[in-house]
Amino acid sequence: MSAFDRRSLLLGGATLLGGGALLSSCPKDPEPGAPATKDAGGGDDGDGDGQMSLDDVMPTLVAVCERLVPSDDLGPGVKEAGIDTYLRKALADPRMKAIKSMTQRGAVWVARAAKKEHGKWFVELDDAAKDALITRLVKGEVKPKGFTPLAFVRVLLALSLEAFLGDPRHGGNKDQVGWKFVGGITWSGRQG
Repeated sequence: MSAFDRRSLLLGGATLLGGGALLSSCPKDPEPGAPATKDAGGGDDGDGDGQMSLDDVMPTLVAVCERLVPSDDLGPGVKEAGIDTYLRKALADPRMKAIKSMTQRGAVWVARAAKKEHGKWFVELDDAAKDALITRLVKGEVKPKGFTPLAFVRVLLALSLEAFLGDPRHGGNKDQVGWKFVGGITWSGRQG
């Protein structure tokens, strides 16, 4: 079994299935440590655009990405590639405003869904429970409010692959771990 076979089981649906739309809502008063949101009553989240702060949702975004391109006994994943640094840099780009908004909404929903269903935040779940929740998003089995589940997973998959295989100067592919994994790519981008 190749290193990507296990990953493709989860991700195969992300490229083939259509997504759902709106319905489910989240609790308005999160517990301590929960991602913060701006509620309909005008509460402030520190981000100024009606969203939660990137710092609040970053652990959940990283945890989702780490399940999309995981580390395993066959090789490294996005964790080793520096997904957290890459996401911070990519989502800070003003051209990524719409993507940032959608990923923040998605991360809050994922964190709260995990807490509601399992009594734990998404980052605290075991890998099987994380995969099950991501799979439900991909299959459109849940209908979160404020973002399209399949689009959320696809965007995080794209960002994960960029972090793993992109040029390290963009904040990911730390120590060229992705290039070394796929074989023979050097810093200059030439085959070696």
